[in-house]
Amino acid sequence: MKRIRFAELKARSIVNSWNILRRRIEHDGFPRPRKLGDRIHAWPEAEVQQWLDSRPLGGPVPLSGAASAKRKAELAARLDALSRAHRAGAAEIEHQRKQVFIEQRPDEATA
Repeated sequence: MKRIRFAELKARSIVNSWNILRRRIEHDGFPRPRKLGDRIHAWPEAEVQQWLDSRPLGGPVPLSGAASAKRKAELAARLDALSRAHRAGAAEIEHQRKQVFIEQRPDEATA
């Protein structure tokens, strides 16, 4: 049974630091190392390969051209609606600020 040391894990771009390796072990189900000596750790190659095979190959499947265009149009419409709501909210806040200012201003007729 072949064993893999940290340097080979790093060379295969599985991890690039001990901190990431610890995170993978604690959160991602990466196999725990076997201790071969006081400061020597190694992983059975079969376990590492099994873990790699269980991982997703990539991100979400890209949408086809028509679906992508539809999604872009939906996102643009949402962004436009949010922008209009933001502008309306800002205008309402400005209106309320002016009302408060007018109410707090001393009446010029009594001065």
